[in-house]
Amino acid sequence: MEREKFITFLNLMEGLKIRIKEKHWTSKNINNHRELDDLYWNLSRFEDAFAEEGIIVFGEIQPGEIKAVELDSNIDIIDACLKMTDKLHLLCGTLECAGILSEVDGFIHELNTAKYLAKMTVVE
Repeated sequence: MEREKFITFLNLMEGLKIRIKEKHWTSKNINNHRELDDLYWNLSRFEDAFAEEGIIVFGEIQPGEIKAVELDSNIDIIDACLKMTDKLHLLCGTLECAGILSEVDGFIHELNTAKYLAKMTVVE
C-alpha cells in the first residue's frame, strides 16, 4: 500500500462515520439506534488503530490532510465497510503492513457480527 491510499482510506472512514451518525440520530427504533452506536465505536476504534499502524509505516499525518469523503446518504454502511476491508486486504500484502492487516481482520469480525445482529433487529 502507498501513503496516498492510506490517507484515502482514512478519508473514507471519516465519511462513513458521518453517515453512521446521521442514521443513528434519525433512527426510529432503539435496537437500530444502539447497533449504530456500536458500529460507530467499532469503526472509530479501527480507524484509530489503522492510523497508528499506518503512521509507523507511512509517516506522520499532517494537520488538514484528512478530509471526509462525501458518501451517498442511502449507502449501506456495513456493506461499504466490508468492501473497504476487502480492498485493504488486497493492498496489505507486505510484511510491513502485517499490523494493519491484523486490525482489518478484527474489524471484519465486528462487521460480520453487526450484519448478523441487524438481521435480528425487531422494530419496537
